[in-house]
Amino acid sequence: MIEEPVSIDIDTMRAAVLEKRGSPLLLTEVPDPQPGPGDAVLKVLATGVLPYHKDVFEGKRPYPFLTPLIPGWYLHVAFS
Repeated sequence: MIEEPVSIDIDTMRAAVLEKRGSPLLLTEVPDPQPGPGDAVLKVLATGVLPYHKDVFEGKRPYPFLTPLIPGWYLHVAFS
């Protein structure tokens, strides 16, 4: 379901990105998030995508979402 990772850059993070409905998740680099006032950035160590989500991404289950999408609702984070 996920393609091979690419090289890692210090100012980016790896993310599984769904470019459009029905396309495979691609493991790629995206810019690090920039927090606004009162926001916090968490270092995500792991996240999960459930089989249900795969059905949604493929259009087999009705659920509205915009693309590109970085899925992952269940997080394992580190606070520092």
